[in-house]
Amino acid sequence: MASETPKVGQIVEHYFLWVEERVAGQIEGRKSRPCLVVAVEPRADGEPRVTVLPITSQRPRAAADAVVIPDDVKARIGLDP
Repeated sequence: MASETPKVGQIVEHYFLWVEERVAGQIEGRKSRPCLVVAVEPRADGEPRVTVLPITSQRPRAAADAVVIPDDVKARIGLDP
């Protein structure tokens, strides 16, 4: 059974691969985490390209770009505080 194409704004579970994991030679993230779908682009082969941003409880490193999700929003979408 084919899975449904994610939609922009949807939260999906994904084995997100962080840069340091890729540099270390890994090809898949070490654990599944919630990710926000920010873009879905059609491709010629019929499989869409889906761009996601990881959601984590860890504070970002100094040079990293990040957006804090307010507690009330986390509660509304079912994320841990």
